[in-house]
Amino acid sequence: MPNSSLAYATPTQLLEYGVAANAGTVMLERGWISCKDQETKNYLLRVKWGLDASKALPRPGDQPKWNNAASQLLIGMMLGQDRSTTNRNLRMFCGEDAKVAYLFHKWRPGIGCVNRYSVREKPGTAPANKKTVFKMHDPERLAELYGHEHFDAEMEGASGAGPVALWTYDENIPRPLRCVCRKGQMKLNFSSRCMKCGGKGFTLDPRRKMGPNPRTVLSVLQLKGIAKFGVLEITSAKLGELAGLCENTVADALDQCEDLKILQIVPGRVLRDRAGAVVGRLPQRIIWLPGLLMDHAILERERARFAMHLAETRERALLNGWACAGVHLARIAALHQEQLSRWLLSRHSLGAFWNAMRKLIHVEKLTPDALNQRTKRWESYADYLFPLHLE
Repeated sequence: MPNSSLAYATPTQLLEYGVAANAGTVMLERGWISCKDQETKNYLLRVKWGLDASKALPRPGDQPKWNNAASQLLIGMMLGQDRSTTNRNLRMFCGEDAKVAYLFHKWRPGIGCVNRYSVREKPGTAPANKKTVFKMHDPERLAELYGHEHFDAEMEGASGAGPVALWTYDENIPRPLRCVCRKGQMKLNFSSRCMKCGGKGFTLDPRRKMGPNPRTVLSVLQLKGIAKFGVLEITSAKLGELAGLCENTVADALDQCEDLKILQIVPGRVLRDRAGAVVGRLPQRIIWLPGLLMDHAILERERARFAMHLAETRERALLNGWACAGVHLARIAALHQEQLSRWLLSRHSLGAFWNAMRKLIHVEKLTPDALNQRTKRWESYADYLFPLHLE
């Protein structure tokens, strides 16, 4: 299970692309995934959750405030689409001439001001309070307001609201494109000598940012509890049913998140009959990586810690008269730097790194060839440079 304090923080690899550093979340209602119309469900989710993330839609029971309204340009940027696409999506659910269902009210406060939105409610609806604010849009409530032909009132696991990381809707998340050298290879740490991608396995789209589909998939995964539990087992077909996307679109969205090292996908086993035909697939395992990777902050702390202990070990070696101490410690410092660079943004804990360094010191026999008269044992640099971590 990832660290709760880091599970929703901005991944350090995204900070390099200009994504804002924050550890905040936004509460999104799960009930909207109970929409029955699969053709417009994706547009409904991106509209509703985009309005909530941009604070263009006041929370149930809140009074509208003109100073925190969001423009369609900002909403579109947070969804990874342009203003005209955002306007078309909003028109599908706003006004009496809505193509799908009259879900939102929209009005203009004045010339030069941004639009304001509110959720449609039946006349005489009781105002929301702190206890019922996140129960106002449960599946049965939505079916009562907008009709059972639009929402499934009996859908399970879609009540209440859940936290979603704010960086999910950051306008600076890039759009990765998988390189042709990676076709057919399924692993997280990819390395090659490809001249196109530089060994990363993907390139970044220079003209577009991450679109709304991967953001919707990330939101659905977080509402299903992947950030809390660290892992979620679900098929792409089931995930597409929840997000209103086809299976191939979900697979492409998961690939983009995997390239950015937000998720790790462990494919499910394929079931075949005697003739070799595919008869079924087990759910894939989706791992939430924020809080699990050895990021740049952890590496900088480890470098500072190692430099301090290395200086102390040099003094101890000088006082004890350890032979070849300078050569050995220089070799350990080189191994430490090489191993840190190799394990950057990999799924290893710092304790596992210390154990690996202790093993390298033992394999290369980088130990003093003098007996400690006080402890009556041969000294090892690993005891002074790297703590023993029991996992």
